Amino acid sequence: MKRGKASQIQTEESRKKLFYSSDSFLYVFISIFLFGIITHGYRFFNLDFANASLSVYKNTGMQMISIGRFLQPVYLFFRGNIYPPTFVGFLSLVFLGCSVCIIIELLNIENKVLVGLVCGVLVTNTTVTLTNATYIYDADTYMLALLFSVLAVYFAFQFRYGTIASMIAVCISIGLYQAFIQVTIIFFMFMLIKEILEGTDTKMIFRVAVKSLICLGGGLLLYDLALKIVLRVMKIELSNAYNGLTNVGKYEDLSSALRLIADTYKSTIYFFMRPQTYNSNIVIRINLLLIVFFLVLIGTLIISKKIYGWNLAILVSIIILIPFGINITYFISQGKAHHALTFFSSYCFFVGVLMLFDIFLKDSRIQEKISYIKLCMLRVSVILVFAGLIFNSIIYANQVYLKNSLEYQATQNIVVRMIDRIEQTDGYVVDQTPVVIIGSLEDSVFSMERSIFDSTINQGVGLNSNFSVGSYSNFYAYFNRILAYPINMVTDIDQIDEWEQRVEVKGMPAFPAEGSCKIIENVLVIKLS
Repeated sequence: MKRGKASQIQTEESRKKLFYSSDSFLYVFISIFLFGIITHGYRFFNLDFANASLSVYKNTGMQMISIGRFLQPVYLFFRGNIYPPTFVGFLSLVFLGCSVCIIIELLNIENKVLVGLVCGVLVTNTTVTLTNATYIYDADTYMLALLFSVLAVYFAFQFRYGTIASMIAVCISIGLYQAFIQVTIIFFMFMLIKEILEGTDTKMIFRVAVKSLICLGGGLLLYDLALKIVLRVMKIELSNAYNGLTNVGKYEDLSSALRLIADTYKSTIYFFMRPQTYNSNIVIRINLLLIVFFLVLIGTLIISKKIYGWNLAILVSIIILIPFGINITYFISQGKAHHALTFFSSYCFFVGVLMLFDIFLKDSRIQEKISYIKLCMLRVSVILVFAGLIFNSIIYANQVYLKNSLEYQATQNIVVRMIDRIEQTDGYVVDQTPVVIIGSLEDSVFSMERSIFDSTINQGVGLNSNFSVGSYSNFYAYFNRILAYPINMVTDIDQIDEWEQRVEVKGMPAFPAEGSCKIIENVLVIKLS
């Protein structure tokens, strides 16, 4: 992509400072790992598996392909299917560190304090926390998807003929985890904003916008083609589950599509107005403040840099589209893929605020109009606001991990008691007698919500449980993978339903009462609730 001479010099200088300087690399990775260990170290250095993570071994290649993540089995082939938290956590921080290095160069953020804040926001956010808490087996995979999502933007903007490479990067990112297409979109938008504010002419802006759309569209088409080939070769059908792709893009009519667009905007607003973090009331105010600050910065830079005409129209259009781009998977999935794990792109908005602030600080016209003392006060204020955002995220993460740890211990205590009762039942033979578990720990007398934790934590993705075992299938994983206890559990859903309806089972008291564990027709039944 052709640029003006001044812009070329600036880009080259930025590259030398970041990519040809070991100090800059080191600064980013030190920041990433410091924030990472302070925020997620509790999870990385403890087992405390919960729900889906209880398997310890991810062997769901066919399932991942059926929901469109056909490149996850390829990555796991190299990484290994077992997911030790420390190793997975280390890999996730490495991939995230590489992503931040690319983001910093793309946005040309040179202020070291602002770079540190970018690291803090992207490491400590709720999406990363909830992924580590319950789906630790995907933590590094998601961060690898993030890396390719920003590489797609890097290839498109830093190489004149980088379109093909950008398409491939988009395809790989979606093939690992679909939600990170939003990150690609948001950074394409930020790059267009940056180009406009740098004075790039309208003709070039149109070219850049078209190139961005080609990279995104081409990447999606490449992904669609690759997925169809993989499904045909592996003889697998697309899943129709909530996170499947069967109904993607299939809207009833134009009015339903328009309603979904409106709902997409609403859900984005809801995210900022109902943040899932510690001290959410304070964070709501911080979010509002940063949204206003973003708009003020844009307005100030438009006036200072004298942006008008088509460039101004394009800039305003991009700003209006940002909330939609942040949450486009909501629109694509018709509202089904809508939870904290798909919202990493929302935290990228704060990176956009820091990008604009960096441009603001570099503007010589603005510096001439604002006194040194006022500029220093503004810098300190921005640092304090972001520090508050990051600090609350750190507290939230550690409380989530503590909650998981307590639930893991509580689950272990109860399951060990269940095993003791099972083995004391006359006629039971270890690993031979079929075992049916009726009810759940959540509905048992042992289920107690810890009031010390904020309701925000109890309502998080994968956290709305009082035990590590959240479903019937997790019981087998807990017995087999965590406690290494051989058990012949009945896993057929129809059979379990039949046992639940039997009169003699309905008449049984709930565990730990006497008679809550007994053999009926050579099958041991233990009733929890």
